[in-house]
Amino acid sequence: MKDTIIKLFNLEPSDLEDIEVISTDFTIYTIITLKVRFQQCPECGCRTKRVHDYRKRTLTHAVLNVIYTTIVFNQRRYRCVNCNKTFPETNPFAFPNRRVSSYIILRVMKMLRNPRMTFSQVANDVNLSVSSVCRILDKYAGVTPIAMPECLCIDEIYTIKYRQKIYACVLVDMQTSQVYDLLPSRKKVDISDYLSMIDRKERCKVKYICMEMCQLYKDVAKIYFPEAKICIDSFHVIQQINKAFTNVRVRVMKSFERTSEEYQLLKRFNWLLTKDSSRINLYESINLHKYYYCVDSRYVTPRVLIDKM
Repeated sequence: MKDTIIKLFNLEPSDLEDIEVISTDFTIYTIITLKVRFQQCPECGCRTKRVHDYRKRTLTHAVLNVIYTTIVFNQRRYRCVNCNKTFPETNPFAFPNRRVSSYIILRVMKMLRNPRMTFSQVANDVNLSVSSVCRILDKYAGVTPIAMPECLCIDEIYTIKYRQKIYACVLVDMQTSQVYDLLPSRKKVDISDYLSMIDRKERCKVKYICMEMCQLYKDVAKIYFPEAKICIDSFHVIQQINKAFTNVRVRVMKSFERTSEEYQLLKRFNWLLTKDSSRINLYESINLHKYYYCVDSRYVTPRVLIDKM
């Protein structure tokens, strides 16, 4: 039985310090400890065999004859004798930061190549949740790169991912208004990692970068699009102008008494100052009683109100 397990995990007997197999009705637990070997410190590159401590890692592995196989890996943490940093030993069963084995990931990707297989069917076969299968596909599916547009817009959208409310980064071709790609995060490191995987010659084809007033996007654009001119999209420019205008209007309005005509005009009819002039009928009567109580004439034209303001 142990020999079969060793072959299943693609190991050699010389790699193991200890292996224990515990069987239940529907699951085989394989507790594995590898032999102590020299490990290279990721911080300084020094080789060491000094063990700091042990941590158990539980990994979903294969399914054999309707019996699930789970690896309990007694993973050591080594301490570097040079820089004193601690780091985990090499894990031959899974990719970094994954709770499923590399075998399961390869099996999921192979099963999803069949167009008749659904996410639910794959999840049931490999003992994973549907969301886990979807994440594996998103992470490892190779997609043929699309030529970058000449005019690229960088923006963000509010979304919910795995019950977490986050901002995603969206890249749009400004000329066709088509989404070029959608990144799961707007963090600088994530955007940089994505753009660094695109060939520099391809990135240099971008002539214009349109974005909101965000220093993060500007920094990224300068690094990864050296040939592009950076511009601010009109929506955010107009938004900033409107905010500045509103601040001035409110400041002037508060300089008058609340009961004064000037205060009421700037408070109730400020839309006349921001609305497109071509859409205002200057001689259409306005019922003042809809906006506030007044004792003078009930009706007035926008032309009169604008002149007073």
